[in-house]
Amino acid sequence: MTGSMSQIVARVNGRIDDQIRMATLGVFIGIRKDTPVGEPSTWKNPAAAPEGYVGGNARNNWQCTIGAPFVGEDANGSDEKIQRTIPRRAGSVVYLTNNVQYIQPLEYGHSTKSPNGMVRINVARFEGLLNGTS
Repeated sequence: MTGSMSQIVARVNGRIDDQIRMATLGVFIGIRKDTPVGEPSTWKNPAAAPEGYVGGNARNNWQCTIGAPFVGEDANGSDEKIQRTIPRRAGSVVYLTNNVQYIQPLEYGHSTKSPNGMVRINVARFEGLLNGTS
């Protein structure tokens, strides 16, 4: 490495920021991707689907915010919104929130598509993502 000490520190800090951002993105987008999308045709009782039911409400309700958790529901979440929200520099408190009333049952095995949850399995990956091993 060449350059002044301040240039070296800036490069190292930039790499740390990038690594933390990429690990956070990996976890948050992984959680969203692993959130099951309901398909009434595969349910034990397909007729139980409410009229006008559209799968993906839980997946699309993941909201990424800085400084405070999201309040309410908003089914317009996306990977792109998560990518735009996570800061380039480390140091901010970043939240991924989902307020649909059935998100906890989904996390704890209600869906056969995600029997081990979405949050727990992705949070377990975080250290590996930071170390570049996952």
